[in-house]
Amino acid sequence: KTFGRIATTLVATAMLASLAAPVYAATTSVGRMTYESNSVTFSAKVTADENVTLPSGNLTFTLAGMTTETLPAADADVTNGDAIPGDVSDVAESTVSVNVAESANVTFTFKEDAFDKVGVYFYTVTQNESGITGMNEDTSTYILKVYVKNNVSKTGFEIANVTMYKQDASETKLNSISNTYETESLKLTKTISGDAADMEKNFSFQIVLTDPDKTESLNGHAVNVTYSINGNSETANASFVKGVATITLNEQLGNNDYITVTGLPVGTDYTISETDASAYVTTWSGSSIDTENASTHDTKNVAGDITDGENVITVNNARDSVTPTGLVMDIAPYVLLVVVAAAGCFVFLRKRRED
Repeated sequence: KTFGRIATTLVATAMLASLAAPVYAATTSVGRMTYESNSVTFSAKVTADENVTLPSGNLTFTLAGMTTETLPAADADVTNGDAIPGDVSDVAESTVSVNVAESANVTFTFKEDAFDKVGVYFYTVTQNESGITGMNEDTSTYILKVYVKNNVSKTGFEIANVTMYKQDASETKLNSISNTYETESLKLTKTISGDAADMEKNFSFQIVLTDPDKTESLNGHAVNVTYSINGNSETANASFVKGVATITLNEQLGNNDYITVTGLPVGTDYTISETDASAYVTTWSGSSIDTENASTHDTKNVAGDITDGENVITVNNARDSVTPTGLVMDIAPYVLLVVVAAAGCFVFLRKRRED
């Protein structure tokens, strides 16, 4: 019985060990990329500030081969087979695009006859510039190492493992390439002044924003912007339609109130119009206002471009009381008659004395 129990224990242990033994299968552990028998996959990530919507458009990645001369020196003596320069013809498509708005997977699919022996195949992966204003792409060169083994179930070879690292940084294995979408904000503050101004009045504005990527053939990449009044945690969105977004504020900004618009790529054109201040003298000030509008006075709109850094604009409505100068004009004829009459009396009396 004792022997039987021992044998049973040994068999169970062996079965558990076989389950725990490493096998060549797809993996997503840190430093390793997802792979299948004929493809490799990594993620393309884009991060942005809170409340900023990622733009539309694509990120594009290109795989290229290497030569014996360009193989990384640190990987020259690969012990798990030969170090083999990969060729761009090994993959079905050497350029792959993914949507920016998704944390998408980038997959390169290898041809059935891509590998002709066991070893480690070396490729480079680079990201192309997207042409999206505000997108800060990681255009570094990455080294892709594809470990190839014999396919035991059929004739040929298959991928056993894949690692990727930034060139000259082989100690840091990665399974993603990260990018950032960088935007700025626009803050418009309203002030009222003057002894005849209505300090309780709320004024109306319209803010028109134009995507810097908008052209005759391209609507642009921006999707929407977020705005709030007086820093309120409740926000609203304005969507870009054919490259233009419009924010309408109906009697919402009073004295010292402000609106903050976020998610604006540098170079975004803006036009701000005040629509109900005809009785006030309007003055605008702000560093991002166009030069010709820098000293705008008594006009109800202003234009400019979003710059790198703070974009703060102040609009003041002034209204002062009017001096009643009309009273003098009304009595002037009578004053003149009195003066003439007085002068006549003076001359008449003086002449009489002389006589």
